[in-house]
Amino acid sequence: MDTMSVKKGFKWGKDHLPPVHVIFITEHDTLGGGKPIYHAYRTIAELDHQRLEDHADVIYVNASYQDDSALGRLMHDMFCENPDDMYYSELAERSKYFKIDEHGVMKMCEAMEKLMEEDRAETRLAEQKSTILRLFHKGKKVADMMDATDWTADQVRSFLRSQNLQPVQ
Repeated sequence: MDTMSVKKGFKWGKDHLPPVHVIFITEHDTLGGGKPIYHAYRTIAELDHQRLEDHADVIYVNASYQDDSALGRLMHDMFCENPDDMYYSELAERSKYFKIDEHGVMKMCEAMEKLMEEDRAETRLAEQKSTILRLFHKGKKVADMMDATDWTADQVRSFLRSQNLQPVQ
């Protein structure tokens, strides 16, 4: 994430990283403290767990906590199926757009199809890698791996080298 925000050759200093906020919305209180929200801070063990001031905030939100507070109402809206029952008009309007409006529904369908295509491609890649490793451990040659995966010889060799394995010609 950080490598995308600076130019190659930039000289790093501790104050040069952009702020990063990661929010995990969990279905239940996964940390078990009975709180609606948790702020996690990184520390350095070798410095007596001194807090690392790196502007990287990690927050865990317990989505089952849906009281009458601003956070509770937001969590209600995040899981609300009917936009008319939402507290926050901004979320309700966007939800209506993606759930009811013809153009919004089409955009949502396109986005879901793209995600499914990416998932299928990742699954296929993982299966191909698994096939190559299985064949390698059976003593098969690169040509056999190519036939089983439709990969080129260079792709097979490169993958095996990335796994610290020496391909059999």
